[in-house]
Amino acid sequence: MIDLLLCYENANLATIAKTSNGKFPDEFATDQTIIDYLRPTRLRAYVEIEENRQKIQEHNLKKLEEDTAFQVFIKTLTNKTIIIIVTREDTVENITAKIHEKTDIPPNQQRIIYGGKQLREGLTLADYDIGKDATLRLIVNLPGGYY
Repeated sequence: MIDLLLCYENANLATIAKTSNGKFPDEFATDQTIIDYLRPTRLRAYVEIEENRQKIQEHNLKKLEEDTAFQVFIKTLTNKTIIIIVTREDTVENITAKIHEKTDIPPNQQRIIYGGKQLREGLTLADYDIGKDATLRLIVNLPGGYY
């Protein structure tokens, strides 16, 4: 915070800016206004605020993109297509649970394939770089069967 002191010296008015802790006084020329004095400081602060605001907006946009729900297609061996809504943070367990809700196939009997690889429990769609409108393959294991 800046306190302003007005000093009269030989009928000339001098303005002194003094910080709230009393240190580092700066003198103004008599024709300089407070706004002129503060303008460079305000400009630097404004630029810094705008840079920080932009970084926050970019972070929030990235976070929004990560959390945004999208659809993926689940293709069965009988060529039936199931659509589920997911996020990149959904785990394989979440996917099998969503498939179970739509098909009544228990999660422990489901194998999900993407890009020729079986998806492993504990990993997320982001781990496999699975995004919007991807097609996953569903293979059903019958009880007592091998895979």
